[in-house]
Amino acid sequence: MATTLKKQNIKYTPTRMINVTCPFCGGKSNKIFERFGPQNFYTYVKCDNCSLVYLNPRPEYDRSFVETAYEDYAEDNAFYQSGELNNQDKTALEHNNFIIQQIESKLGFKGRLLEIGCATGLFLQASKNNGWKDIIGIDVSNKMIEFIKNRLGINAIVANYEDYIFEDNKKLDVIYCSHVIEHIPFPNKWMEKIKRDLSEDGLLVINVPNQISLDRVIKRFINKYLIDLRKWEGWRTPDHMYEPSVTSMKYLFQKHNFDLLDTFTYSKNEHLGQTIVDRIFHHYLKLGSKIRFFVKNKNTRRT
Repeated sequence: MATTLKKQNIKYTPTRMINVTCPFCGGKSNKIFERFGPQNFYTYVKCDNCSLVYLNPRPEYDRSFVETAYEDYAEDNAFYQSGELNNQDKTALEHNNFIIQQIESKLGFKGRLLEIGCATGLFLQASKNNGWKDIIGIDVSNKMIEFIKNRLGINAIVANYEDYIFEDNKKLDVIYCSHVIEHIPFPNKWMEKIKRDLSEDGLLVINVPNQISLDRVIKRFINKYLIDLRKWEGWRTPDHMYEPSVTSMKYLFQKHNFDLLDTFTYSKNEHLGQTIVDRIFHHYLKLGSKIRFFVKNKNTRRT
């Protein structure tokens, strides 16, 4: 992130740091979990109530922070730069095709789909390739949205999701949000709006990083007790407001009366198939670096 600062080799300095309560439960009781950043300037704490690891204090989440952290992130994307899929992009598109198949198997039909934080639109393209007709993307980056509209020919909107009202008031059958919600300072507002926007049979799919994945546990042990291998460039912004886990995300879903259908961890190559060992690692132990959740509204399910 912070591409402009990266190009100019300028150190990021927060305009103001603010103390916050837990973004999930509002709890005030916590313990220091990890210090990081230049001279360990930033601190993650762990909530004593819901187990969420979150940034506290954190930079004030104002327009200046959003523009610094996100507006220019298109500049580092090869697909955005050339309009052509490189090998990594092709792999990502295959992965997104796999996710679409997972969604279709749980939803049972192709309906109206929204992706929050659509970036260069590879997930939207995969949806289109698989026969979805009513597709919408939303992102805070003007550059990314223009790219999706002009290059991919897919409906896309520049907006903050929590503030946007769909003009036709039509409900959404799928809301897909991949590695976005951890960047949002007020997740409860998102969950409330998601409930309002989803249709009666609607499906919410959220991907987040896994704070207690095996690789992160090992890295934290090495950094704390052996040798600190972390590198934090001065231009970087601490854009993850919190670092979720299965436990903390389950709390958030229960709080907002969502019904958890399925959850598992995964890797970037999950579309290539899984061995028995993979299934044990990701579906039973849930030790992978990323987590996917499939949820529905409890109070809107048909009987």
